[in-house]
Amino acid sequence: MKSSPYTIQYGIGMLMSFESLAYDTLKFGEGSTHVELSHSEKKQETELHAIFQHNKKLASRATAHLDTFPLFKKVATEPTDIYQFQIKKSTDKMSVHLLDIRNTNPARLRIVIDVEAGARVTIVERSTSTAYLGYELTVTLGEGAVVDFISAMNIPSQRTILRNAYVGKDAHIIWHEAVIEGALVQSHTRTYLYESGGRAEIKDLFALSGETVLDMYHAMYHLASHTKSDMLTKGVLQNKGRALYQGLIHIDERAVGCVGYQKQDTLVLSNNAEVNAVPNLEIENSDVKCSHGVTTAHIDREKLFYMQSRGIDEKSATDLFVQGHVSPCIDAITDEHMRQDILERIVHHLI
Repeated sequence: MKSSPYTIQYGIGMLMSFESLAYDTLKFGEGSTHVELSHSEKKQETELHAIFQHNKKLASRATAHLDTFPLFKKVATEPTDIYQFQIKKSTDKMSVHLLDIRNTNPARLRIVIDVEAGARVTIVERSTSTAYLGYELTVTLGEGAVVDFISAMNIPSQRTILRNAYVGKDAHIIWHEAVIEGALVQSHTRTYLYESGGRAEIKDLFALSGETVLDMYHAMYHLASHTKSDMLTKGVLQNKGRALYQGLIHIDERAVGCVGYQKQDTLVLSNNAEVNAVPNLEIENSDVKCSHGVTTAHIDREKLFYMQSRGIDEKSATDLFVQGHVSPCIDAITDEHMRQDILERIVHHLI
């Protein structure tokens, strides 16, 4: 693969392109976004210490979570490459595109993105690598910052992805992840609302076919008062696809006036598919509003028959059911091209 002037090639044989950032514009264009890239080996440890200093129990649990998943611990504690971006002003889109991982050894990459106070950014995460990917992403949001995160990885092999967000005062992050294929996919997202007024949303979906196995984990930690979280995950399973979904809303004893919701719905298209969904609430004070729910359903045969009686063939009718099921998460994606691309991949992959 030919390198561009804005391509950085690492010693382990990883090629990453930041061409879409247009560094010449970003550095010198008046009113444009200023992005800085630097090594950041101690960044996350400093943040964890500051956020967890009053909550040793939660800090211990964060460490225990990594101990439970050896691959995540390897990625988080022994990264081979660490890079940091700083978003100084608003931008329409920042693309983190992992183009190619050619090293035969498991890659362990950490990227830290600091979104400063008042900044707004859409982060698009892509990869088409056929090799194993071990990847940790940390996003920090300053006061009033807004992040719209969209992940549309297309990796047929195994991947282990750990994402963290630290949401400051009145900041807002929306996570969108579409898991459509892969041999074994481990995707864990943890969001820490550590200052008042912080908000976080998850609008994730998965569409699994073949013998794909998914381990998906979402956790919202309300560490400050008057914070809000809303988690919605839509899944579709075909053939022997298997999914384990775990969700957690944790509300600290000193975090009053918080609101948290989590909902997970799975549409099962095959008798051989399996889903295990486990929502959890940990509430340490009484001044909160929280709820959770899980549903697993098959296509309604009566509705399918009705559609066929109106001249719609079974494949097209099933297609419509799938689109209707995932539409709440698809429609939440603000990037029209990404929205259409993800929907087409889902239909092509399943139907």
